[in-house]
Amino acid sequence: MSITIILCIVIGLVSYQSFERPELFHKLKHFPLYENRHKEYYRWITSIFVHGDYSHLFINVFVLWQIGSRVEGRFLIEFGEAGKIYYVLLFFLSGLFANLPTYLQYKDSGGFSSVGASGAVAGVLMPYILFWPWEWFLFPPLPGFLIGIGY
Repeated sequence: MSITIILCIVIGLVSYQSFERPELFHKLKHFPLYENRHKEYYRWITSIFVHGDYSHLFINVFVLWQIGSRVEGRFLIEFGEAGKIYYVLLFFLSGLFANLPTYLQYKDSGGFSSVGASGAVAGVLMPYILFWPWEWFLFPPLPGFLIGIGY
């Protein structure tokens, strides 16, 4: 089974559980004030796996599913078995670095929190666009380079 499919399944399961259990949602979300005061830096990663609602979850998982397996496969071609590690690092470091600016901005304020895999998915989207700039997306039906410009 591909890493992309595993990520999609885990994101779906954790998000579903967090919809059912609000305390889990609040424990996993990116909340800079808690990260700063209580050193809960794990939230930079766990927030990737929770979403605000089903449409948010669907969009992120759909886009990851649509592009992730291709990027994962290309990484395997380019880097051999190390490509799996690089792909996982790309995903998680993209999610982590997406949370860093908001951490720095709101670490002393309780007025901000965020959830979702959008930053991690964006990190996978960019190599996809670089490898296949003329490939059309299912949704929106545009070539990759236009998606990249719009993004």
